Amino acid sequence: MTFLIVDDHTLFRSSLIVALKSQGFNDAVFLEAPTGKEALNIFKKQWIDLVLMDVQMPRMNGYETARAMLEERQNAKIIVLSMVDTIEAAKHFFTLGVEGYITKDSPLPKLCEAIRAVCDGGQFFADEIKETRSSNKVKNISELRFSPQELKLIEHLAKGKSSEVIAEEMGLSRRTVEFYKQRAMEKARVQTSTELITFLYRNGLS
Repeated sequence: MTFLIVDDHTLFRSSLIVALKSQGFNDAVFLEAPTGKEALNIFKKQWIDLVLMDVQMPRMNGYETARAMLEERQNAKIIVLSMVDTIEAAKHFFTLGVEGYITKDSPLPKLCEAIRAVCDGGQFFADEIKETRSSNKVKNISELRFSPQELKLIEHLAKGKSSEVIAEEMGLSRRTVEFYKQRAMEKARVQTSTELITFLYRNGLS
């Protein structure tokens, strides 16, 4: 088998390859790409049995890369590795045709299970990807008064888009995008973009 590991962190890619080799994939060929654009170039030039891909990457995020790969080859097998653990976040990818979605903090055997399931033609949701709407639920979400711009921003963030890309697509400056993001996080009382996305889904704002 030929795997393509797509992640902008060199150490993560190297560690993942070592880990997978220790789990019985020692005969597999592992290719690496730090960006979605480079991954797509590799994907077009040679046969890839399975793509393991991060969501948030520079230049071309995981959502855009997966869409381009599936347009190139409809039966491409892709597993998304994400920090967001909600069903709704995974649905962005499953609607494209991506068949695997697992969180980065999942145990290694679970990732191996996902790989085998997808390679066998199945789909895989990690156990921790659940619709936990009861967690961190507010009594009246309308009281937070998210603006349409803030909600649109969060939708873009959920697809792994960078602030630069969001600014371009929304016709705003990057500074304005960062302002909307900070204001939305303050309203939700969270500290990171990932927590903001999770808050959105858990409270039915998607």
